[in-house]
Amino acid sequence: MDITLKILTGMLTALTMSLTLAHALERPGKLRLNKKQYFAVQTIYYPGFTIAGIAEVGSIVAALLLLMLTPKMSLQLARAGCPRQLVAVEVIFWILTQPLNKYWLQDTELSRSASRFFEAGSAAEAAD
Repeated sequence: MDITLKILTGMLTALTMSLTLAHALERPGKLRLNKKQYFAVQTIYYPGFTIAGIAEVGSIVAALLLLMLTPKMSLQLARAGCPRQLVAVEVIFWILTQPLNKYWLQDTELSRSASRFFEAGSAAEAAD
């Protein structure tokens, strides 16, 4: 169980960080596109990023479980700042990326699950 949780945490964290890196690496190329091209390209990426985005929440849960269940690993992970980094990825996503995603996708027909995901935060916005 211990080794399985360590491997799972490592894989989910690697996927989370690779998604973040992918966004950063695609930005210079997207800046060269005109508005019409940019809108066309944006919608291509969303299905894959939405599916793989599940790893972001999974990596936090797995890291927290690892912290609670393995005292030796707790010190190593805490020193490395792993849980803080994973939470920072989520904070950045929900504050900066999600509002932009909602803007870019407002005129795009999405699957039911994607629609629910991109509507996240709408209730809080309606209350303001």
